[in-house]
Amino acid sequence: MYVCFFRTWKDGVRWITRATSPDFRDWSEPVDMMDMSFGDAPNEHLYTNQTRPYFRAPHIYIATPARFNQGRWALTPEQERAIGLDSPDNYDGAPSDAVFMTRRGGDVYDRTFLESFIRPGMDLRT
Repeated sequence: MYVCFFRTWKDGVRWITRATSPDFRDWSEPVDMMDMSFGDAPNEHLYTNQTRPYFRAPHIYIATPARFNQGRWALTPEQERAIGLDSPDNYDGAPSDAVFMTRRGGDVYDRTFLESFIRPGMDLRT
């Protein structure tokens, strides 16, 4: 069985969807992944999901998706200008980080830890 995880939009945020195929030619209808987080987690922009089977237990999938923190600002507009990030080619200064999720099959991710797994670095240009 082949499994493809890809980014879609769900309720106005970037989301993770999956499809399966027995032969890599015929694919199932896409299914939105559910996030079974601890408590009532807000909808967050999750993309470039990096979902892979864990090599020691391939029935368990590990994911470290990037989380785009729209509406949060790492820099002020003045700081962006000072280090040359005010170009239209750059994002709007909203930081991204990575979160940690697991999956044991089906369309459910478990995200027990809601905080960042990998935080942005100290270099304000990245």
